[in-house]
Amino acid sequence: MRSSFSGNKIWACALLLTAMSACKKFTEIGPPRDFLSSEEAFATDVSANATIANIYNTLTNGALVNQDATLSLALSADELTAVNPSQSQLQLEQNNLTIDNDNTAALWNAAYQVISQANVAIQGVTGATGITPEKKKQFIGEARFLRAFSYTYLVNLYGALPLVLDANWQDHQRIARTPADKVYQQIILDLKSAQDSLPDSYSSGTYIRATRWAATALLARIYLYDQQWAAAEAQATDVLENAGIYTGSLPAPEDVFLAGSEEAIWQLQPASYLSNPIESNLIAAYGAVNYALTDNLANAFEQGDLRKDAWVTETVSDDGSSILYPAKYKGDPYDQSSSEYYMMLRVGEQLLIRAEARTMLGNTAAAIADVNVIRQRAGLDDLPATLDKAGCLAAIAQERRIELLAEWGQRWLDLKRWPALSGATNAVRADEVLSLIKGANWQSTDVLYPVPAADLKLNPSLYPNNPGY
Repeated sequence: MRSSFSGNKIWACALLLTAMSACKKFTEIGPPRDFLSSEEAFATDVSANATIANIYNTLTNGALVNQDATLSLALSADELTAVNPSQSQLQLEQNNLTIDNDNTAALWNAAYQVISQANVAIQGVTGATGITPEKKKQFIGEARFLRAFSYTYLVNLYGALPLVLDANWQDHQRIARTPADKVYQQIILDLKSAQDSLPDSYSSGTYIRATRWAATALLARIYLYDQQWAAAEAQATDVLENAGIYTGSLPAPEDVFLAGSEEAIWQLQPASYLSNPIESNLIAAYGAVNYALTDNLANAFEQGDLRKDAWVTETVSDDGSSILYPAKYKGDPYDQSSSEYYMMLRVGEQLLIRAEARTMLGNTAAAIADVNVIRQRAGLDDLPATLDKAGCLAAIAQERRIELLAEWGQRWLDLKRWPALSGATNAVRADEVLSLIKGANWQSTDVLYPVPAADLKLNPSLYPNNPGY
């Protein structure tokens, strides 16, 4: 059943929606019409709640969730192939992007749409006098969490980028790019603030709003990406031991992506006009498969892995050949019954984060124990207790590939951050893996997407573009 949170229609919600159209380029976003001058939007707990609700709606309806992130990043990696690709999809799959690629521009603009609304909310709630202190703290925490989530994808996809932290839109027309390490610092600041501001849970019993545990889970991922191993282990352990979600085992693979899943740390309801996530229709709809697993991924499953049965569907093409495609979400988006939510953060990832961090810290025994929880859910044998560091890291890489397949671009982000197994200076795993699969198209500079052409035209301060573009 839908909560009143996503259906709140009071005028402040609509006002934010019209203020910052998702089709706008980042550098075109102007002043929210009649918004900053209107005290009504932040006059009460109810109106401020509607404003925060609309940020979630913008995230859900935008390209990060409702269109591009999982699929675009899976094409860039070695997970999916587009059956009848558009030019933009073909560029992604061949790692041969141009600066006017529609998909990468959509991701950039969608993330900044969320950031713009979060900044307006932080400024508005902070200055409001009619919001109760408890709700003011929560709303600012949610806005900072959503801003951090958006910057997490931006910095990992584009590297240095405009770091916008306020609603003073006039100051951002010629804003320059901030180095990636500084963006990471801001993400960490936002998430620590969110940890201190957000509740552990909500009375609704759902996970569709950010909690302290959502902020902690995302912070664990950030520390892992930033190679702060002890901090990553500590944050993941906090979630696993104190959130009251993980009990030592995981739900069956077929139950992971259901609404209210026992594994959920943070979920998003589908767009208001849908009952279930649109992803199932984007991948395969009405007998036509749009995205298929690469042979490389299809062959990566171990014999008897229950995740393949639960998360991959097989069909037969017109020529009689078998096609496998990801099917973590199975519900018809247009069915009236809602059974699935987008899974944004979950326990399985936290176990793998902690396992990798523990391995890097030299505690392979504890790391193996974490990975075995994942493997036991998949119906697989435990890892050998005698694995050394290299063997443990290889096992974690395998489990991340299968466990997180076609899930928010995790594979692409992993290939970009892991060092090359050869130990070659400045090389990453993507250079080794994708050069074999993509051939001459792959260049080491492909690990970053280009800043969109339209934004470069409007704001010359964004030059130079990323290397290779």
